[in-house]
This record gives sequence, structure tokens and C-alpha cells, in this order.
Amino acid sequence: MTRQLTIAALKAELAGRDQALLNLQAQVRALEKLNAALRAEIDVRENVEEAYRSQAIRLHEQADLLDLAPDAILVRDWGSRIRFWNAGAAEIYGWTAAEVAGRDVQAILQTRFPVPLVQIEAELEAKGRGGANWSTPAGTARRSRRCLAGRSSVTNAAARQGSLRSTVTSALRNRPRRRLPIKRTSWPISAT
Repeated sequence: MTRQLTIAALKAELAGRDQALLNLQAQVRALEKLNAALRAEIDVRENVEEAYRSQAIRLHEQADLLDLAPDAILVRDWGSRIRFWNAGAAEIYGWTAAEVAGRDVQAILQTRFPVPLVQIEAELEAKGRGGANWSTPAGTARRSRRCLAGRSSVTNAAARQGSLRSTVTSALRNRPRRRLPIKRTSWPISAT
């Protein structure tokens, strides 16, 4: 009888161990599923981070290209605060990008448009993104407070949802127009 008890106890112990092993295997499968989901989430985040890095590099390259332009190019948000100021703007107006960043563009440049700026902004907002451009002769102030006459072009830059976020303004200096010498030649006309 003790032998039967021992066999029964061993069977019970083995059954308990089998159940513990089954429970452990179920936990391992659950952890493997969680691990796979976590790995997938990490992959998605790494892809998003890489896309952001690529976009940041592309934006820096584009900003560097805008700095090469001899004309003033600036971006202001819809609250009229300067978000971008290229080297051409620094040369034309006399303020560096660091000096004007975040400041009100009208307080600095005191641009005089032929119509009120709110009217220009309303027209740009009504047109939406694409084709929303406003160009006119305008007078602005330099750092020296001397008036600078030129042509100003304002273009809206809408968010993906279509609401206006910022405007891009470019100002062209009045430059003397040079006539390029054109050598007149006669073109032979063939009679065919």
C-alpha cells in the first residue's frame, strides 16, 4: 500500500509538473507575442525617426540653398513672427537672422504696401494653398532706417489640412537693368 501511495504521489507530482510546464509554455508564447509586437513597434518608431532625420537634412539643405539667393527671403508665421531669414535678407536689411528670429516682421521692416496687410492676408487665406501669391512694389526700412524700395512677393504656406500657417515673403532689390549685347545674325533660309 505504501508503494501504491508512492506511485500515486509520483503521478500527482508529475501531473502537477506537467501542468506547470504547460502553464510555463503558455506564458512563453504570450511573452513571444508581446515581444514580436514590441519589436514591430520599435521598427515603426525607427522608421519614423529615420524619416524625420531625412526630412531635417532636406530642410537644412533647402535653407542653405535659400541662403545663397541674393534677394531677401523670409518666412513668418500667421502671427507675423519671423521664422526664417536668409543671408540675402541680412545683407539687404542689415539685421542678422539671430537678431530677428521670433520678432514681429512689421515692427522691424515697417513695410508699406499699397493696401493694408490684413487685406493681403485675407486674400491669401481666401485663395488657399496653390496660386495664393501677392506681389507688389513695397517700401521697407533698413536697419539704418533708410527706406528701401523694391518689389515684395507674399506667398502662403498652408498646412496639410489647408489652414494657413505661414507666409513666405521675398523682396527683390531694385537693380539697374543691364542690357546684354545681342549679336544680330541672319539665318539662312533654305528653299525646299
